[in-house]
Amino acid sequence: MASYAIHLAAAKIYLDRYAEENREDFFKGVIAPDLYKKPESHYGEASSAPGLEKFRNCVGLTVSFNRGYYFHLKTDLLFYNDFLDNHCISNELYHDYDCLNQAVIDRYHLNIPSEIRPFLGFSKQNPQILHEDELFLFIDFVGNLALEELPQPGEITYQLGRLQYEEYIKIDCGKKENALERAGYYFKRAAHLEHLEAMLLLAKLYTHHGYCWEDTDLDCGAPNPFVWNTDKAKLQAERWLKKAVEKGSAKAMYMLGKLYTGPFWCNDERYEYEYPDKPKYWNEETGRMWIERAKENADFTD
Repeated sequence: MASYAIHLAAAKIYLDRYAEENREDFFKGVIAPDLYKKPESHYGEASSAPGLEKFRNCVGLTVSFNRGYYFHLKTDLLFYNDFLDNHCISNELYHDYDCLNQAVIDRYHLNIPSEIRPFLGFSKQNPQILHEDELFLFIDFVGNLALEELPQPGEITYQLGRLQYEEYIKIDCGKKENALERAGYYFKRAAHLEHLEAMLLLAKLYTHHGYCWEDTDLDCGAPNPFVWNTDKAKLQAERWLKKAVEKGSAKAMYMLGKLYTGPFWCNDERYEYEYPDKPKYWNEETGRMWIERAKENADFTD
């Protein structure tokens, strides 16, 4: 389960937007599922796989308590299946809750209900899995969704990648590579969830930054995940651009065409680097074909 503090913070943002709710009853509904026996209280096989549709069918959303209960289930669904990766679900996660509870309470000015105070731990140690800025992004994102609104798969993970990539762009050396590493980690997770923009940005990381971490897969903690300007990285860019093309992206067609013709075009910057070992089918004729297809679907200019 996401921590009580996370649930309350996201609910507070939601209630500030939807003033018609009975706040007291809504908050009671938000904390209720974790006070009852699990996983039955989450209407699914586990807290990480709550049954939103089953709850709507069995209980309904006619009163604020039920809507708060449903909000809790939705938050758990997004927390475990988009924000967190499976390997992050461990005892370390609960250690991190204790490390970050006070920061969440302070940022969102939470009043903790008396019935859950005994279950809220506090620690001054450093979190092991969760990052404070990323957790705040998750809370803000979920809190601003309409009650029954579910973002497309991978959207939260994609937003986390954007957060890290923007951090990479603005900071100096030192933590720069770590920010790029985490951006790639999140974009790849989102791409595996079929998120289109993540696929395109992943291709940018592979080509613009020569960022290739296939040998380490999703293990962002592995040593030295950076392999700069390798043919392998460019082949991975091709892989994700093709998947984006399958989803109908004209931008991916255009980027694929630029990749095949030699220079790579990204964010209005042209990269003239020619790599000698590119596959034979990466040639001017193939590249122009993809560029023309892109122009048939959208307004692209060289």
